[in-house]
Amino acid sequence: MINIPSPKLPPTDKKKPAEDKCIIHGGPLQGEIYQCKCGSKMCKSCAIDKKYNSLNRLCPHCSSVLFVKNEK
Repeated sequence: MINIPSPKLPPTDKKKPAEDKCIIHGGPLQGEIYQCKCGSKMCKSCAIDKKYNSLNRLCPHCSSVLFVKNEK
């Protein structure tokens, strides 16, 4: 009987984002906080800027659409 080792699969979970850092600009969270459905946090101002002034309107961590409103 031949013993075949099971294949090693890549990890399914992405690295958990830092709790106290904005996932967009990488610095400390400032002002109001926007939290994506994946749990990653970003400054609300960064999320609004990314959604309304960028071609890529997705969360950098999970690629979900950002549902933040530009309220002025």
